[in-house]
Amino acid sequence: MLAGLAPELRCTACGADRSLLLDAREEDEREVRAGTLECVRCATRFAVADGVAELMAEAPEPVAREAAGLERFAEVIARRRLGSPAHPAPARGAERLQRTAFEQLWRTVSPERGARLLGVGSNTCWASNLFARRGLSVVAVDIALTEMQGLRTADWFLDDGCPHFERVLGSMFNLPFAGESLDTLLAPIGGPGASSASLRCPPTGSRGRRVVAILAPAVTRPTSSGRGPFVIT
Repeated sequence: MLAGLAPELRCTACGADRSLLLDAREEDEREVRAGTLECVRCATRFAVADGVAELMAEAPEPVAREAAGLERFAEVIARRRLGSPAHPAPARGAERLQRTAFEQLWRTVSPERGARLLGVGSNTCWASNLFARRGLSVVAVDIALTEMQGLRTADWFLDDGCPHFERVLGSMFNLPFAGESLDTLLAPIGGPGASSASLRCPPTGSRGRRVVAILAPAVTRPTSSGRGPFVIT
């Protein structure tokens, strides 16, 4: 993470906005790789590891189950050697569908260059990587850290030349972001217990936040209208 992210965060333990102070213990040419974020109000400490701010204070039981399942799935992917997200095996149907869905989403949302975009449920950070390459300021949020099915997969894209984007471990039920810190929030709706009403969004402020809910699983077939299965509020 970059030091500049800390003032945009909220403590997921006590709910205080902009209360986390960063103690950077290890940095490279790209970012802070290790350290802690401590809340000045409740003294809760959160880890920063491998560049990821781990801000999920307490995972609800369904979230913990899903994260464990993603870790098991990552092990299956590794055993089958299905390729990396940055360099997938050629001509895979799912990859083509993902790319088509992304292009539809890009046309629908039409974000301004430099806009702050929060991607909830980022998984392998595949879409976060594409948004960052198109000039957006991206924060990827997910409940899992595991390579191939979580936020640590981002290092593959960053090492491959992708512009820096942030990674935060957190839940859509308790997003760790202060009010007025985002322009657009992107969230898939369809996981366990997930709905548009489940999103705990930062308050709308001067930045004019939009919520883009994808009303389908992550890989979707194109629609005849070309607009995609998206709702913007």
